[in-house]
Amino acid sequence: MAKNRKFLKKFKAGYIKFLYTTLILVLVILFFWPLITVNVHAGEAAVLWRRFGGGIRLNHVYGEGVHFIFPWDRMTVYNTRLQTYTYTLHALSLHGLPVELEVAIRYRPERNVLPYLHKEIGPDYLHTVIIPEVSSALRAQMGVLNEEEIYANRLISSNTVSDQVGWDAQKKFLHLDAIRLTRLQLPEEISQAIREKMIEKEKLESYLYLIEQAQREAERLAIQSSAISNYNFTVNASLSPGILQWKGIEATRELATSQNAKMVIMGNGNQGLPVILNAGDMPVSDDSVNRLSQPATDEN
Repeated sequence: MAKNRKFLKKFKAGYIKFLYTTLILVLVILFFWPLITVNVHAGEAAVLWRRFGGGIRLNHVYGEGVHFIFPWDRMTVYNTRLQTYTYTLHALSLHGLPVELEVAIRYRPERNVLPYLHKEIGPDYLHTVIIPEVSSALRAQMGVLNEEEIYANRLISSNTVSDQVGWDAQKKFLHLDAIRLTRLQLPEEISQAIREKMIEKEKLESYLYLIEQAQREAERLAIQSSAISNYNFTVNASLSPGILQWKGIEATRELATSQNAKMVIMGNGNQGLPVILNAGDMPVSDDSVNRLSQPATDEN
């Protein structure tokens, strides 16, 4: 019995010690849990910095999932998806007038060289590299345009700016997908003056167009008049008395072969042409026929 009590007492003391040790270990793990585990979500990648292992691990990029590290190390998570950042930029035109731009940048870090980006630039690469580079390029482009070109939105293509800045961004381990100008604002009084000038310019172009149309119409009428005059001259030159008499003979011959009732009055003299009347449409009296059929007499 004495041995059993001693064993139970010893077991109870060991059990209590085990519970305390386990509890302390659990508390320590819970305390250090945020420092020893890192969650990398979808569309993200991570870089590890080792305090006693030579700094940043440059030859490895950590993918999605849960990663365990030592409490004294640090793991930085980067968003590797395409991201868009919009901001307002103030620039000056060719003549020094202020211009307000609203710029949208679409970008992402290069995943394969993420450790070098973390080493050379850091997580705040957007404000360290991208925004200053884009702003500088846009200010340079705006500085060569006057107010009318800016108002007409003939700004040099943002793709050109994207190519220029994108090349510099690649050197800094970044990918610049696109630059878009969503808004471009000039001072209101300048915009109003440009609008009025453009309206007057359109009116002038309209007047010039009407004048040009009138000139072309006058040229057309002159050409038409000349053509009609030439035609009449050519026709008059070809209509000799012999041709007219021959045409009259042909018409009389065709009437003679016609089945319709016709009255043909021959012209007097050599130059006379036949006058053709439709006997079915108008009544003719016997006196008229006798009078017309009598030969002409010379009163003298």
